[in-house]
Amino acid sequence: MSLAQAIQEFLAFLEIEKSARPHTLDAYRRDFALLARYLGGHGLPAEVETLTAAVLRG
Repeated sequence: MSLAQAIQEFLAFLEIEKSARPHTLDAYRRDFALLARYLGGHGLPAEVETLTAAVLRG
């Protein structure tokens, strides 16, 4: 699953199932944008299956 798809599903879950507020969702979007920028800047694939703790630690 692509990171973008996983993020969209997670945000929808937060909004629908957890009644997350708009500011909360915006904060998550900003954080996920930083993650995507980090992965792209380091030439790492944006696939959920490839994300490990070691990859995220850099």
